[in-house]
Amino acid sequence: MSATVDCRKGTSPREAEEGSAIGAHILLGAVLALMSSGVTREPKRILTGIRPTGPMHLGHYAGALENWIKLQSQYDCYFLIADYQVSDYAGDLSRVRHALWDVTPDWLAVELDPEKSSFVIESLVPEHAELMAWLAWLVPVGMLERNPTLKAEMNTIENPVDATTKEKSVPVAFYIYPIMEVANILLSTEASATRN
Repeated sequence: MSATVDCRKGTSPREAEEGSAIGAHILLGAVLALMSSGVTREPKRILTGIRPTGPMHLGHYAGALENWIKLQSQYDCYFLIADYQVSDYAGDLSRVRHALWDVTPDWLAVELDPEKSSFVIESLVPEHAELMAWLAWLVPVGMLERNPTLKAEMNTIENPVDATTKEKSVPVAFYIYPIMEVANILLSTEASATRN
């Protein structure tokens, strides 16, 4: 990074990035405060979900679904089918679309109840992508590059140990993945607040 100065603002790029990070934190705090003001939040909410990358199996049941069945009686649950978050299957969208429609019958089969909980398909709620795009304007790239999970994933792609990531580059979606998660959380919070 060069040490140039943005003459319009009188700040270096690093200072601008740090200021933007502070602004993003302040804005996110303000959004959360506005959303929580004057809203009764009983029962507490839970947002959890899966990425539709293939058929569900016993591991899904033992690792997540069994617990979800219990949680839906105690909390206001949002079960998310996170089909935007399938970066490792971006080249096989037909697989994702097929798995997307397999998830709901599997959830119903294990007694997740849409009368007690909300089932959300991420791509069918355009506000997920819209809020993610707005939030992306507020978060500096440097903040995302410091994310330990992203750093490890990017290192795996850039320095492959086998043929699975050979000749791949880091997609933009890796950078915006955490922002997408924030958008999902904020939308489930807002949906609950307006439902009460």
